[in-house]
Amino acid sequence: MLLALVVGLSSNASSEPMPGGAEIILTAQGQIYTIPVDQIASVVARTGEFTGTPVVELELSAEGAALLAQVTTAHLNQQLDLAVCGDVLMSPTVREPITGGSLLISGGFSMEEATTLAGRIAGQVPCG
Repeated sequence: MLLALVVGLSSNASSEPMPGGAEIILTAQGQIYTIPVDQIASVVARTGEFTGTPVVELELSAEGAALLAQVTTAHLNQQLDLAVCGDVLMSPTVREPITGGSLLISGGFSMEEATTLAGRIAGQVPCG
């Protein structure tokens, strides 16, 4: 059973930056869950504390964190696809529930790419 975490533009797809940024769409066993834009508390590109490589960190509101915890708890040991603007960035297997409301996206990208990704999620950089 596949669990997909998709981060995409809010409202209509466009090459222009979107006010408010991205929404997170969770799909599991044909069910779709949405973490609205207003439940993404912050997004930042930074250097990973332990690896020294670029990462993108997302913090969710209490409501967004609760939904993410519910879905990841229900789908332990299943694949989770994480995509931004339609591009799959990683496909890890959920080994434990994500309960803290934080997501860390890593994957061998440069600081420029991490900054662009954070900008897309924040609505400052268009997809494409």
